[in-house]
Amino acid sequence: MKRKKGLSLIEILIVLISSSMVLAIGFSLFSIGWKVYGNSQKKALLERNMRNAVEIISEELRWAKEATTTSLPEGNEWITLSLENGIIKWSKRSNESLSDSQYLTDAQDIIVNNLSFNLNGSEDKKIIIHITLSASSASDNRIGESLTTSVVSYNIEENLLGESSSISYKK
Repeated sequence: MKRKKGLSLIEILIVLISSSMVLAIGFSLFSIGWKVYGNSQKKALLERNMRNAVEIISEELRWAKEATTTSLPEGNEWITLSLENGIIKWSKRSNESLSDSQYLTDAQDIIVNNLSFNLNGSEDKKIIIHITLSASSASDNRIGESLTTSVVSYNIEENLLGESSSISYKK
């Protein structure tokens, strides 16, 4: 009996099954890597937006002349930072009415869960303002981050110490 050259059916099946397994493993590794990449992109965007918001808040509070954790203090020219429906809002009051208002965070990118200000005084007339911000990604609420920073202000002449989810100040 002559031996025929070529592959038998069993050999072809073994090659097909082993190549299918290699492809399946490769595809699952690729999809896991793609998911990790997407989550890290969302987390990086969240962290960048949080840092930008805290940087703006810190710069504003660093030059404040008066500060209070009362949400709507009496008088004119108060600027208020507050949390409104998951967005940090900056608003300025003149003549007992809101004259200007803008948002420091974008609801399409970030949902702020918590914003708190804690004013502490010291004996050398400096005020330390502790800012805590917790937020989650608008596209995936499982991705969350928390950020805490402190601002030292030597300019504040008058203040009401305390903790609140909003702060009002004058420049």
